Amino acid sequence: MKNVSSDEENKLRPHLDVATKLSKYCAYLLVSARKLLPGRPYDTLCVLDAVAVEATVFLKNSRDKYEVMRNLAGSEETIFEGGAKLGKQLEDIQDVTQRWKVLADFWAEMLLYLAPSDNVKEHIEELANGGEFITHLWALLSHAVILERQEDHQVGSV
Repeated sequence: MKNVSSDEENKLRPHLDVATKLSKYCAYLLVSARKLLPGRPYDTLCVLDAVAVEATVFLKNSRDKYEVMRNLAGSEETIFEGGAKLGKQLEDIQDVTQRWKVLADFWAEMLLYLAPSDNVKEHIEELANGGEFITHLWALLSHAVILERQEDHQVGSV
């Protein structure tokens, strides 16, 4: 890692690994296992497609996509712009270890937010085949009688 001592890297590595793996897993769920997520899979696909179109529109003619996203961080009219704003807020966290801890905590909380689902049939079928990670979380939360998300709670406030 650039500009990070080996001591600092040892401290941030667990957070970096958790954040990276959980964010990739959530992306996988969006693309390949929408039926295990709350809500209707078609609605999830529509939102995913809309964000992809937004990103394409904002970034299509830019040479420096990173700079374009940094400049978007002032507004938040679309999901993509809101994401750019969150990215800027993360950049403002000076302590790199803390930044990765915030990301790791966010993705862990996001998975716990996504796990409760009323789609029992899909999760049971998934468990019969060994189960996705989110299905095992669903089962644990179901046994703890956590059957729905708290809609008024803001996930991973940065």
